[in-house]
Formats: sequence, structure tokens, C-alpha cells
Amino acid sequence: MKRSVFVRFLATAALSATWAVGPPSAYADSRIIMDYDNDYIVNYNQGERSYRSHRLYGLPGQQFTDLDGDLQDGTPLDPNDPNETAYIGNDDSHYILNFSLTDPLNPDDYHTISFGDEGGYDTSLPGAVFYGDIEANFYNVNARAPHNGNHWSQGTVQAESQAGGGPDPDDYFSTLSFFSYWKEANPLNFPGDQSDDVNDWAATFIWIQEDFFNGANDRRLEFDPNSYIKVRSIRDWNVEHARPVIRNGDQFYVADRDWDPLPGTWAVLETVFNPFDLNWAEYNPAATDFNFDQDAATYLDPALGEVVLDNITAVGMYFDRDTADTNTPHAMKFSDFEVFANVVTHNADVNNDGNVDIGDMAAIGAQWKTPGHLPFNADVNDDGLVDIADMALMGAQWGTPGGQSGDSSGASFRGAVVPTPIAAMSGAGLIGALALRRRRDHA
Repeated sequence: MKRSVFVRFLATAALSATWAVGPPSAYADSRIIMDYDNDYIVNYNQGERSYRSHRLYGLPGQQFTDLDGDLQDGTPLDPNDPNETAYIGNDDSHYILNFSLTDPLNPDDYHTISFGDEGGYDTSLPGAVFYGDIEANFYNVNARAPHNGNHWSQGTVQAESQAGGGPDPDDYFSTLSFFSYWKEANPLNFPGDQSDDVNDWAATFIWIQEDFFNGANDRRLEFDPNSYIKVRSIRDWNVEHARPVIRNGDQFYVADRDWDPLPGTWAVLETVFNPFDLNWAEYNPAATDFNFDQDAATYLDPALGEVVLDNITAVGMYFDRDTADTNTPHAMKFSDFEVFANVVTHNADVNNDGNVDIGDMAAIGAQWKTPGHLPFNADVNDDGLVDIADMALMGAQWGTPGGQSGDSSGASFRGAVVPTPIAAMSGAGLIGALALRRRRDHA
């Protein structure tokens, strides 16, 4: 009995607030949701920093294979002759770290690999954990056998000296790097006839929502006109494509635009993308098939409503060179990847179906007295608890698309707010129903 009285008291208080100030509305609560911008390297010149480090993911690829259909695979005539087996055969090879959203691509934490006090990669820092893939195809390349299972010249998080930097670790920052083909820097790795040596490759770096920060890990996220994707301090050697990649709900998309221009050898460039200025094509990466076909893609325009970016669950960058290129270095480095997006609050369309209705009330009921959780967080007012205040907000927006249209901040919320008396009556009915249910439950 006492509990029912208390629930009715809360209902009355919430309803009084609704009448007094009018129906609360959604507002843009934009913030940085991901920023790969730390010095992730402990003891900057020591420790293992290779992608996936020492995890037992298997040898990443094939030696002695025929990729170009010339019916030669370079198999040594005498497998016992060290002069023949010291190198990958005279033909093709394929190396890959499979696409995965469960096995991180980042190096292992330096606490978990056996390098003593030498240091390595620190996964405890914000943004340190990322996922994705890397693949490189080598045609007619007589290359040294892979070192520690990696054929490419470099696949690491690198400690990069800042301008004027010296041996002090504070003078360094971390870059994500991939050197698939670096013959000019390492001529001993590519002996013999190099006239027909060619290489193509692809790499994706993805951060997923459970690792987002600033409170973005457990609420619905959307891009609005103020959102951006920023990449700073990158360099490239013969990279063909470098594009943002996102996931909306369960569907990945790749943008239609590269860095323009790509920064070039030893260049430093900051590039800012507005997601609404880009068109997006569906991207469906699989474990061993994740190359994005830019030419065959169908691009969708968010400004025309062809794609709605209202449930962002992953962000990242996609790189590749599809055109097999002869006798030039292939490499990329980037750092300081930052994403600014809208964290949806005060919008009672909890299940994001375009209408505040019984489905949203059910979501609130299912998450009652919890902090709320994904995929659709019912903590409408973002105070850390699903309770009577969230019911009041839902009542104020009942029968609308939720939130408030024309928000001065430019947020992409939909719909209009119903008049205050109607909203308050809706809130009264919903809150009363909840109080009645509680009373019956405790009769």
C-alpha cells in the first residue's frame, strides 16, 4: 500500500512538472564519440605493436600460389634446397588478416605479451581497441619468406616522432600504419627480377559502439548537419582510395569520396568530412572478402532521404589500391581519427520507429529502474535511470514522431510537439496506468 502511494506521488510530481513547463523536447546533445588520439605506445621504441600481435589466428595467407592465372605458382623444385626455400617462389602470394568485429585488429596489450618491461601497446586508453582487416596480393614477387607470419613490410601501430621530437617518449604520438610493398626501403626483401612485380591491397580500421566514449556507448547515435569525421596527420605512398566507413544499425556503408587530394609522401593533412555532404554505398565485408568495389557501388544521398543515418554503431576508415602497381612503394599512415555525432536524448521514440506509442511504453517497462541499454535506451532524459520522469516525457510526446522539429542546433529530430494540455493528459493516462499496475502487483 505504501509503495502505491509513493508511485502515485511520483506520478503527480511528474505530471505537475509537465503542466508547469510544457512538454520537454529532444535537443541536440552532440559530442566527440570516438577519438584515436593518445600515445598508445609504452616505451616508444620497444615491445610488440603488430596488428593482432601474437594471437593464434594462423598464418595469414598463402605462399606458392597462382593469383594471376599464368599457371605458375613458384613452388621450389627442391624443397630441401635452402637457396630455393629461403624465398617465396617466383610467382604469387596472398596474405590476409581476416575481417572481424570480435577479434580486435589492434596489437595485444603489453601486459599480456611476454616482453617483460620493454613496453608495447596499451589497450586501456580510450580508442585503443579497434577492429577490421588487412589483405595484400603479390604477383610475380620473389620475396623473402614472412617474418613472424607477416609478409608485408609493416603492419603496426608506430611511435611517430613529432616535429622537433627527440628520444623523450613525450615527443611521440601513435600512427596506424600499413606498408604492403616497400621494396625501395628494403631491397634485400625483393631480390631477383623486379620488372613485373606488382601488388594490390585493402585495409579497414573500425571502432565499434561498445568502445565509444563520452557516454556514446549505450545510447542511440545519429549524424546531423553538425556532425563530422576528421582524420589528421596522414601520409600515403600510392594509396588509391581512402574513405570513411560507418555502420548504421547492422549495415555498413562506405562514402563516395576520398581525401582530395590524398596527402602524398611525407605530407601531413587534416581532412574533415560532413556525413551529410557524402553519399554512401552499402558495404558487406566478409571474413576473407572485404574489398570494396567503388566502381560497381550504388551511392545513396542522405540529404534526399535515400539513406537515414540515425543509428550509428561503428565508424572507421577504408583504404585500398585496386590497380596493381609495379615497382613503387605501397604504404599508408594515419592518426587522430575523430568522430563528432549527436547522442539522442529527450526523444521518447525509444524504438526509433517514427512514432511515440505503445512500443516505446513497452521498452520503458522492460528497462524500468535500470540505467537503460542498447539497442534502444529507454532512459529518455539521460539521467541514468529509467523511471517516472521518462514516462512523463513519453506522455508529453505521445502520438508524435518524438522530439521537436526545427531544433535550433540543427539536429535531425523529426515531428512536432503536441499542445501542452493534450500532452499532459497523455502523460497522466500513462503514469496512472503504471501506478495502477504497481498497486495490483502489490495487492
